[in-house]
Amino acid sequence: MDPLYHERNVDTNQKIGFSSFSTEIQKQLQADAFDSISEHLQQQSQYVTNIAMMTVAGFCRNCLAKWLVLEARKISAARKQHLPALDAFGYEDAAEVVYGCSYSDWKARYRVDANDEQM
Repeated sequence: MDPLYHERNVDTNQKIGFSSFSTEIQKQLQADAFDSISEHLQQQSQYVTNIAMMTVAGFCRNCLAKWLVLEARKISAARKQHLPALDAFGYEDAAEVVYGCSYSDWKARYRVDANDEQM
């Protein structure tokens, strides 16, 4: 079976839905999109604050880091044996993935306090 498509006879000139891809490819696309989002946010740190993200989108870089930790716990729990590395993966580790540096370093460089209107 072609690893890209569930069905071999897919017309590549037609629009195809996400579900047409194998689960492996779907997961890879999602992971790569997450990497792109993280990289983009790292490059825009001086322009896009966490409070602005929370106001507009309802989530911020901290949320992304916390979701990474949550997913690590879910993967570990789903395995017959817990994986110590996944269980040990914590917020600081995840924040480095999302922020591109430690959270404390990022805060020192880019953090802006919310104003009354944003609160």
